[in-house]
Amino acid sequence: MKRRFFALALCSIMMVGLVGNASSIDYSTIDNVGAQDSEQEVIQYFQDQVDHDFFGGIYYDDDGTLVVNVVGKPTEIFSGLPTPISDNSSIRYKSVEHSLKELEDVKDSLANYMAQYDIAMLDANEMTNQIDVALYNYTDENMNELYAIVEAISPGIPLNFLDYSNCSLNTTVAYERPNYAESMKVLDLDKESAQSSINIYSGFPIKINGGYYTLGPITSSQRAFTAGHGVGTTATVKSAFNFLDTIGGAFGMYGGNSGDWSRINLSSNTSANGFCSLGNPVMNRSVRMLGAVSGPQSGRILQTNVTIGAPAPVANLTGMCSASYSCQSGD
Repeated sequence: MKRRFFALALCSIMMVGLVGNASSIDYSTIDNVGAQDSEQEVIQYFQDQVDHDFFGGIYYDDDGTLVVNVVGKPTEIFSGLPTPISDNSSIRYKSVEHSLKELEDVKDSLANYMAQYDIAMLDANEMTNQIDVALYNYTDENMNELYAIVEAISPGIPLNFLDYSNCSLNTTVAYERPNYAESMKVLDLDKESAQSSINIYSGFPIKINGGYYTLGPITSSQRAFTAGHGVGTTATVKSAFNFLDTIGGAFGMYGGNSGDWSRINLSSNTSANGFCSLGNPVMNRSVRMLGAVSGPQSGRILQTNVTIGAPAPVANLTGMCSASYSCQSGD
């Protein structure tokens, strides 16, 4: 099961989960994480249960409570776990009918039919305990045939069809210099030569292969990330304000299991600011986007581990996320 990392903005419809039983659960496989004292550690623990038949996924409800879906009786399975996390936020356990593994396996099988049925997106929805199927060609014929395919694979798995007939897949790379946010313009200097040290930060405008991007998370003085589309295998990363300023070198990943991201090895002439750590996204958790064009934007994570139908010859993107913030070309 692929881990969840980077995001592509789409939309979703939310419904309710179902109740099931616990006839085949091996309780001995559960570890006690009562000693773990951070929210991220608890989240990591639950996401590590993805291959177990009792685990139905996690998400945040609108009150900020971490909801853990369990196939069976939560009190029997997770009796050793505390209900609050160290920051006093709470955990709630909910019985559902289908495990996340079961949903993910069916979703992965449906990925083989994305081109044939014009499927835009597939998601094992942890909030609704069903599979979301977004269709560019939203017809009864397509839906009925997909129902039949799923019944042959795993009878009883619920499908939620989404109408994407008026949607399209777009990337945010800009090929003309964008109108940057006011917070960026203080850096927009007309320089004739490269400066000795380039101050960079998450949200810094960069240019790769003629396209304008935003520098993403900076995890150390040598490492940062951005999008992968349009980057290629390797590329030079420059400041969008002064093309003589080289920020570093990008190693692009795009398509298939690689998803859509680039690792940037920062140059020695950069001074990186605002380090952060990378974590696994959780559905309905608040999220912020810092774009060079849009500036700070906020929203919520709508989906995790999404499979996106990509145009040939690019393989379908897997391990993606969607979020509700808005962005523009150059973010």
